[in-house]
Amino acid sequence: MIDFRYHIVSLGAVFIALAIGIILGAGPLQNAIGEKLSGEVTSLREANNKLRDTNEQLEAKLETQIAAFSQAAPSLTKEALQAKNVAVVALPTATEVELTVVQESLQAAGAQVTGVVTLTEAWTSAENLAYRQALATQIKEYVSKAGEDTEANKILSLALAQIARLGVKDEANATLTELFVNAKTPLISLESGLETKAEAVVVVSGATADLAKEKDAQVVAAAELTTELFAQLASVVAQDLPTVLAGLAVTENDPVLLVRAKEAAVSTVDDLTSEVGKLNLILALTGELNDKVQHLGFAEGAQAMVGVKSELPAESESTENPSNTEN
Repeated sequence: MIDFRYHIVSLGAVFIALAIGIILGAGPLQNAIGEKLSGEVTSLREANNKLRDTNEQLEAKLETQIAAFSQAAPSLTKEALQAKNVAVVALPTATEVELTVVQESLQAAGAQVTGVVTLTEAWTSAENLAYRQALATQIKEYVSKAGEDTEANKILSLALAQIARLGVKDEANATLTELFVNAKTPLISLESGLETKAEAVVVVSGATADLAKEKDAQVVAAAELTTELFAQLASVVAQDLPTVLAGLAVTENDPVLLVRAKEAAVSTVDDLTSEVGKLNLILALTGELNDKVQHLGFAEGAQAMVGVKSELPAESESTENPSNTEN
């Protein structure tokens, strides 16, 4: 059994140690500790000021480079698409920001935007699957490139490409457009135009959901399927017309990245709203008009940060291009 005096001695030792610590902290060690801490604080403050100054210098340098790039870019894109008719297909994720960038960039390059088609959520939603399958069966006879065994989503994509290529004045396309737009469950909204035949298409994507922290398996599966269908759409349209899929590619679940991963025959551009992205959009499209597939930008799968300008093919060559002829 432990003697009571043992507890007295232990407790006394604790108080003595505490007293010694207080005496040393307030006396001989006080100045040394204070000076050391003060020196470390001063050093950290100086390092922080240096980092802040460096950051400000880098930001100023970046702004200058962007401004210089903005001034130089028009010389590369001016009249690069002169007199070319380009249709714009907006995925549901595309916002007014991305659409404005695309249209202004095309027009600055001399292109004529034939119209803007915006896909609705019904194009990919699981609850509208049966409807899309029924509609695909109904419109198959109006889609010249649809075969007997062509699956529903591909038929819809082929129909959209046909509308863009031949315009809404085409008899079959007038019917397709009416079914797409005026149906009980519209798959597209048509803001303007498409009365003129398009020679190329830009498919515009916006920001997609980041699935890295998503724990709901059904949500993940639905989002991945949506991306898959958008990538398929771009690939199918590219079989009919020179096509560029342009977006932001800020998450892994992005149609731009999926098209690149699948090595589909359609050009892609990421970081669309940046000055580099605007330039790459035009360079990728001129490349497509010369049967050249490019993946431009900074995201995974990009072949180059900035594309190379391609001269438009001679008019005689353009008119002979099978993708620009009527069926």
